[in-house]
Amino acid sequence: MKLSRVIFIGMLVCSGRAAFAEPVCVKRANILITAFAPWANARKNGSEEVAKSILKNYSDSPYVHYSYCLLPVSLEIATKEALNCFDQTNPKPDMMISLGEGEIGECRIELDTHAHNLRRLYTPKQWTKKVDNPDYDKNLPVSEVLDYPVVEMYCSPGAKVAPMTVSYDPGEEVCNQLAYKMSRYLRPKAVPFGFIHVPVPECGLDPHPIAAKLHRMIAAGAKLVLEKNERGRNGSHVREISTPSDTRKDSCKLELEKVLDKQAQSNHIRYPPVAVRQGAY
Repeated sequence: MKLSRVIFIGMLVCSGRAAFAEPVCVKRANILITAFAPWANARKNGSEEVAKSILKNYSDSPYVHYSYCLLPVSLEIATKEALNCFDQTNPKPDMMISLGEGEIGECRIELDTHAHNLRRLYTPKQWTKKVDNPDYDKNLPVSEVLDYPVVEMYCSPGAKVAPMTVSYDPGEEVCNQLAYKMSRYLRPKAVPFGFIHVPVPECGLDPHPIAAKLHRMIAAGAKLVLEKNERGRNGSHVREISTPSDTRKDSCKLELEKVLDKQAQSNHIRYPPVAVRQGAY
């Protein structure tokens, strides 16, 4: 009878097909997740519920190691705490994913592709009123590409647990502020950043299947990030791993690229085009 074993050595996971076989070790991706705390009179925040489920059920994943920080819904504090969280996370994250709540009535998973340098934002204290964005800088670009592997994550296999879409615009609230600031901060450090909106609790959706879906998406994206990092460290000496063609996945990617191109064209007046989309993924 063949036995299998999985051994954790730091951030490596080693496996062998037989009890006494020499294990093969691969690096686990270090993923930093942030979510938002409940705000106003809400008892729960959908992003926190999903993040807690990911941490509870997938913290021992053989290919992804999660770190987590909870942020306040505050224009003055959220980005500062997110920056501090990243700087204090050890080991250094290979990718950072921030979660936020979607709009009430939009019960879907939304992968945001851009964030914007907005002069005024809606304040959490009064959503009908805009205030000056404390992080606004007229000398910075109008838009920032969120360079996480959106296509790979969106097209990763798995059961449908909620409608899923991609968005060029993460809103005019703290989510956009956080995404813009973190993306600019992490790009020189070669750490991809992404923002994902999840359904609000009022949608009545179980957060655990959504967490399972996001974990599979994150694992697929993290694999691509690690492969790219390895190629960068070893240059052309790294052999590309050939994988069988997945017709469904290839079709999904082609269709999603069309959607992303259409979104970029329709938003070019409001947000002037940026040089790169999706980084190098």
